[in-house]
Amino acid sequence: MVQNFMVRQKQSMIKVKHILVALFFNMLLPCAVCYGATDDPMAIGMNNAVLFLLGVISFILLGIIGSIIHFYRRSKTLN
Repeated sequence: MVQNFMVRQKQSMIKVKHILVALFFNMLLPCAVCYGATDDPMAIGMNNAVLFLLGVISFILLGIIGSIIHFYRRSKTLN
């Protein structure tokens, strides 16, 4: 009885997944960046945005690493 319920629940989840894929199929298609249209303005903008975000994250991480090194060296001189 419990196994029968589990099988029916699994089948209904598969149906729900198929319905969601059918409804949102257009959203699942890749954009111009993924298609490879590198001369498209949207692709250029996305590439610039990715580079900008990588720069921001790198700057923040380097700041954290620099602070850790600073505190490490300062604690060594105090001891």
